[in-house]
Amino acid sequence: MGYKLIVQLVLLITSFVIIFTFITPYVTSISEKQDKVLEYEQTLGKAAELNAKLNELIATKNSISPNEMRALNTYLPSRIYHIEVMRDIQNIFDVNRIPILTMTSDAEGVLSKVAVVEGGPKNTSDSGISYRDFNITFVAEYEIFKSILASIESNAYPLEVMNLSFAAQDEIHPEINSSGQMRYSLLLRAFALTNAL
Repeated sequence: MGYKLIVQLVLLITSFVIIFTFITPYVTSISEKQDKVLEYEQTLGKAAELNAKLNELIATKNSISPNEMRALNTYLPSRIYHIEVMRDIQNIFDVNRIPILTMTSDAEGVLSKVAVVEGGPKNTSDSGISYRDFNITFVAEYEIFKSILASIESNAYPLEVMNLSFAAQDEIHPEINSSGQMRYSLLLRAFALTNAL
């Protein structure tokens, strides 16, 4: 009986050795393949979601009519044409019958995204919005100046007043009888969306 027990133990140990040396690697490789298949299916699901979102965005873009696209490009153009902006500013002043004494254009700049981090605000990256500043000096009465600001506000694209200074014309040129006119220095900023549709 001792011999049969020894044979059974040897067979049992041999079967465990076979299981751990041959079958376990196959089970492990199958498990790895199943993990890869699961990861692939998850990636396919994410890709399908992204494709659906992309198709939704494309459909939204395609639903914008050419007239709406022109209006959008007028309101927030993809590029600042400083000569056109200067012409529009000149037209605003012409409508209000005020001559411009000087008008200059600064170099184009880019607005930065600002993130608030420990230690204060920090510029993080390009926002995709460029700007150009325009310096204008002129002489006008206060009521006409308000009319000019109203015309700037109703412009087809945004012109933001960045700085304003003024002085009585009598203080600048005392020899001229200005009858309540002020000399204004106005800094306007025009914007463009550089990564537009």
